[in-house]
Amino acid sequence: MKNTVLKFLGLFLAVGAIAFAPMSAQAVEQSPEDRAEVDEFVLGAATAIMLHEVGHLIINELEIPILAREEDAADTIATLILLIQDEEDDERAARYLQAFVTNWFLFGLDEYGAIDDAYMADEHSLNRQRAFAAVCLAHGSGHPSFTEHAERHGLSQERMARCESEFESAMRSFAQLLTPHFLDDGAAQIGKPIILYDETETYAGLRERLEALDFLEELAELVFDEIAMPRDVIFGTGECGFPNAFYTPTFLDGNPAVIFCYEMAEMLDEGYIDAFFSESAYEPSTPFENLVEENEVDDAAAATR
Repeated sequence: MKNTVLKFLGLFLAVGAIAFAPMSAQAVEQSPEDRAEVDEFVLGAATAIMLHEVGHLIINELEIPILAREEDAADTIATLILLIQDEEDDERAARYLQAFVTNWFLFGLDEYGAIDDAYMADEHSLNRQRAFAAVCLAHGSGHPSFTEHAERHGLSQERMARCESEFESAMRSFAQLLTPHFLDDGAAQIGKPIILYDETETYAGLRERLEALDFLEELAELVFDEIAMPRDVIFGTGECGFPNAFYTPTFLDGNPAVIFCYEMAEMLDEGYIDAFFSESAYEPSTPFENLVEENEVDDAAAATR
């Protein structure tokens, strides 16, 4: 059972290292090295965000029981997929998970002031809580790339002491809940994936790059190669009018869909540049280290919300 689950978790991340290049015109001058760093962050964060939406897809289409926030469960699924990878994809998966964590810390920069009722009542955990939850699972996994991350990100010793058991519990639950839905050897798939890179004039270059990366095809493979899906699923990118990525149970022709909005890639790109390369940028020892070492963060760095 464990090997089957690990095979499923290791299917993703065949995405190549093709540069995203600038998503939009930026006033900040960047060296090729800096541009490559931004591209790596955008690709990693976008991949992890879509894995979160795949988590929603799995939970809802397979009617997986959950006893807490679905958003937290989807975060856990995305984090586990990135933590359990074959050796050839392990290093890239670790970078993508770090981009996932960095993204939540960036989104959480405006949470250092007063947190109003709208934040507290939201279906999502606070962004910093989401970041620390992923850091804890990574620490608890014993993954060598994350041996120092928990302390560097400020996770308390008391919290770190529980991370291993939390990781083991998450893996055990995921295996038990998902195993009944794996395809038997030689069994025919019921549903099929529908790939849709929606046409766009504003983000034409981004669309071409995502298609060249087989961005959606890899997500579809992750789901349909191992899991018996009860119906067709749309994997799409499109221009939404606002930055977002989402799962919906009914999209075109009533099919469920996992959608990545082109605007989300642009927001990730601009947010990372604002935080680390603009005149108002926060300056940790490296962009991925000590992002929130103190609660004194320039409000100008919170432009990612």
